[in-house]
Amino acid sequence: MIKNIFTIAVVMASVSTATGADVASAYVYDYYDSGVSPKEYLKNYKGKPYGRVPKVGKTSLTKIQAEDFDRGLPGNAYSFQNGMTGTYRKDSAPVSVSAGSDGLIVGNVTGGNDWLCYTINVEKPGEYRISANTSSASKVPYFFEVDGNAVGSMLKTRGNGWDVYSVNETEGVYLTKGRHVIKWVPSEAMNFDWFTLERIGEYRSPSKVSERFTYPRQSSYTENPLFLDFTSPMMECSLTGPLYTADPSAHVWNVDGKEVLYLYASHDMEPPRGCDYMDRYHIFSTEDLVNWTDHGEVINAATSNKLTGIGSDGFMWAPDCGYNVADGLYYFIYPHKLSNVEDVWGIFVATSKNPAGPFDLKGYIKGVPSIIDPCLFVDDDGQPYLYVGGGGKGCWGGKLRKDDWTKLDGEMIKLDGFEDFHEAPWVYKYGGKYYLSHSDNNFENNHLRYSVAANLWGTKRSGC
Repeated sequence: MIKNIFTIAVVMASVSTATGADVASAYVYDYYDSGVSPKEYLKNYKGKPYGRVPKVGKTSLTKIQAEDFDRGLPGNAYSFQNGMTGTYRKDSAPVSVSAGSDGLIVGNVTGGNDWLCYTINVEKPGEYRISANTSSASKVPYFFEVDGNAVGSMLKTRGNGWDVYSVNETEGVYLTKGRHVIKWVPSEAMNFDWFTLERIGEYRSPSKVSERFTYPRQSSYTENPLFLDFTSPMMECSLTGPLYTADPSAHVWNVDGKEVLYLYASHDMEPPRGCDYMDRYHIFSTEDLVNWTDHGEVINAATSNKLTGIGSDGFMWAPDCGYNVADGLYYFIYPHKLSNVEDVWGIFVATSKNPAGPFDLKGYIKGVPSIIDPCLFVDDDGQPYLYVGGGGKGCWGGKLRKDDWTKLDGEMIKLDGFEDFHEAPWVYKYGGKYYLSHSDNNFENNHLRYSVAANLWGTKRSGC
């Protein structure tokens, strides 16, 4: 059955939008904690309380006003992109504070750039509930951190209007006795009035990310969308949310004598910040298109950056995978921005003896143009080819070294002859001819277009 749907799976995958020493296995999850211990975080924290340090646990409820964030330098005690210096605080911190709700509020928030820290002193350890009073024009996710690590669960404003405030709350915030720093982290524009801490139970050690996500895991689907009942770590933190996937690369591998369809998918982050903040990849497999296995992450941005010493936050788009008969390895390739400053992409490579990993990161392929959406095509003679395309830069193709799939064999060349090429090149061979499919620029109703040629470089438009 898998053979019969192979071509369909490949076509569907195409419409979604290394050089260096070997490194340790990249199949890692805990990097989505901050990677800094609470002790180290507090040691490096330079913020100071604005007024008296709030005492938590001495009474049943401790209320902290949003405008009473810590004093200090931007980037340590607070971060606010579009802040306006106010006169109500002696330090004139550039954070937008104005009248609203029952007093002063923090507003003019920019998602993904703004956050505020508050120093507290816990007098009685235990489980605490955080409740926050907020408003917004639409439902906006936000969360809290304690000493550098996310706590509780993701919260979301009610979205009933800028002047309509409501309270959201999260439990499972475990605080030890002594000094802590609470960070408020919004994902989009909202108003923030106050938050409270209420002790509701005894203290226990919170579980790690890896303890909450054990792979492989199974589920059954008879219709789309797939995988939504799986959970996932949220963006750049250890909270839990839905698993959203995109850009699947579909391949049928023969595993232990069985034909198994594998999907290599990019991971849309929750809370969302647009398509540019995909920052990890997942592997799924099925033998019957109904019962699916989630094998977990191939790799994520934090791991890639840590192991290579280069990279950015997010920006990991459509991946692909290929099998090298000569060395018995699966080659997973993915586009990743090389820094947060420059708009430069690299095509990274990781290898494994198993189609589901774990994968060892090799680095990125030198000489490939700064373009996204790689496709790894292997011809009948075992010769590998790399194709990339998108970002208004057209479609490019080139040979990889047959004895080293992490290096180019010559220069990449720009291909032409396409009808309205946008992105996502996908090359396959059928009936002795080469087909290259891609998505077009009709954003209201994207078309899947394809070209066909007798060789890998000359294309002739055939239809859509």
